[in-house]
Amino acid sequence: MSKHFGKIYSVFEKTFHLSLNELSPKHCVKNNLELIDNGKVLQVRNRRYSLENSSIHVIAAGKAAVSMVEGAEQLEVNFRQIQE
Repeated sequence: MSKHFGKIYSVFEKTFHLSLNELSPKHCVKNNLELIDNGKVLQVRNRRYSLENSSIHVIAAGKAAVSMVEGAEQLEVNFRQIQE
C-alpha cells in the first residue's frame, strides 16, 4: 500500500508544481502579451495597441511586481528576434 501511495503522491506533487508555475505572475503576464505585425503592434489578450511612434513603459507594484516585469521583459527578447 505504501508503494502505491508513493506513486500517487508523486503524480499529485508534479501536477501541483506544474499548476503553480502556470499561475505564476511571470507566466500569466508573458502569456497575455504578444508583439505582432513585426513588432508594430502590442496585443494584450484581445486588445491591440499600435506601437508606431510609441514606446512601452512597464509599471508594476506589489509583491508580484518583480515577477510580472520579468514576464513583460520577454517582449523585448521577442522583439529582438523579430528585428534580426
